[in-house]
Amino acid sequence: MKTVAVISRKGGVGKTTIAHLLCVGAVWNGKAAALLHTDDRSPISCRRPYHYYDCRNPQNLMERASNLGSRSEAGLVVVDSGGNRPKHDAWIASNVDLVLIPLTLSPEDVSVALSHSDELREMASDVRFIINRMPPRTRLSAYDHDLLDQLGSADVIGHLGECRATRALLGNDPEDGMKTPPTVVNNAARSLYRDLTTAVNV
Repeated sequence: MKTVAVISRKGGVGKTTIAHLLCVGAVWNGKAAALLHTDDRSPISCRRPYHYYDCRNPQNLMERASNLGSRSEAGLVVVDSGGNRPKHDAWIASNVDLVLIPLTLSPEDVSVALSHSDELREMASDVRFIINRMPPRTRLSAYDHDLLDQLGSADVIGHLGECRATRALLGNDPEDGMKTPPTVVNNAARSLYRDLTTAVNV
């Protein structure tokens, strides 16, 4: 199984949402998936078709990531890095196959993401970007295109449009398990996972 970490120094860019969507997308594409929760906030009560592990303890994270990553089956392990913890994120980045930095098309997000990616690449990490809340292509301004050019087309491996329904993935599941997400969420998950597998060998 391939291990991917979703990391950002910027809050509110959709780290946890994207982590869950990637797992949903993997499952809907017939692959095994697991999400490793490392954020300081309490884990949710999760009864889903992908595994969900409390890995706030670094030792638990190291053991779980190593065990899952060594499996030969096709699948995806996603580390939700949670908050901005530079040393912790650096350790995660050096122990996964790929780092994904989510961002929105704003000058601040692009600047932070580029600076962060440079630091991670100095540690030999493979780093790519996912754009969250991406406007439709027909509504992209010249300013938006300039920001995309700064990121580099080869490094942007996917995007997620405005999808408020994804918030349902961030809450506790009922006792009888996760209800089937709305079609718009399932489509977003499949698309994001396909973007990932098209761009890199996952």
